[in-house]
Amino acid sequence: MKIKYYLDNYSLKTGYWTMKSFLEIKTRLAIQMLLLAIISASATAGPSGQDRLSDADQFKEENPNKLVDVKDFDISGIKLQMTFKEVFSIFKNLQKKEGGSIIDDSDGSFDIVPIGSEPVPHRHLSYLSNQYRIGIHISEPYQYNGKQFDKRIYEIKYTIQNYKIGSGGKEIVIKKYGPPTLDHSKTDITNTEYIEYCQNIKIDRLFSYSLICNSDKGAYLDFSDGVLILRDAVFEKFTKEHSIPPPPLDIKF
Repeated sequence: MKIKYYLDNYSLKTGYWTMKSFLEIKTRLAIQMLLLAIISASATAGPSGQDRLSDADQFKEENPNKLVDVKDFDISGIKLQMTFKEVFSIFKNLQKKEGGSIIDDSDGSFDIVPIGSEPVPHRHLSYLSNQYRIGIHISEPYQYNGKQFDKRIYEIKYTIQNYKIGSGGKEIVIKKYGPPTLDHSKTDITNTEYIEYCQNIKIDRLFSYSLICNSDKGAYLDFSDGVLILRDAVFEKFTKEHSIPPPPLDIKF
């Protein structure tokens, strides 16, 4: 039938297809190629998003012990929701033992905090040694049920300086915190170390449809190529929603 259609649109007088018939043939061929591509992709595609959602539910049922209360974890003695003063005290003790520096990099700056002083950073503070760096993210003061609360920690980031994959960092993390909820190192085609400890999990809808920690429903800890992060985005959101409004300006123009 296709051959008959092409012959019917062929001009015996000129020996060529007419422009109209040529465009029609070209359009039909393009549509056919597109349909073939869609059919081929459907035949070779992996599990659908709905299938992966059921995988997440099945994982929770079969591995209840792998979902952990990450909020009980600590990094170098620092825990989530600690006050800024508590963490600053830990930084000062590390400084006395190791001789490192405390850095106030709240606004993208890199200001070394003089020994003995107690700064009040806006968002971020770090302790820097020759071997590692610990950075903390700090909430604003907030209020709840009629009470006011000071700045508290919602993220701790520990970075090993000049880390090399395979040097044992992943094993040290597992020794401290136990078996991870998810180990992406086993399935990752690249040479990486990536493990996660989750309070809850979800499907990664943006990329691979693989299982990942659900930061919207709980804290998480992950280790990836020498960087250890302990974060509670739920608490961060809570402090923003209950932040203390600034006092009204008392000025006259």
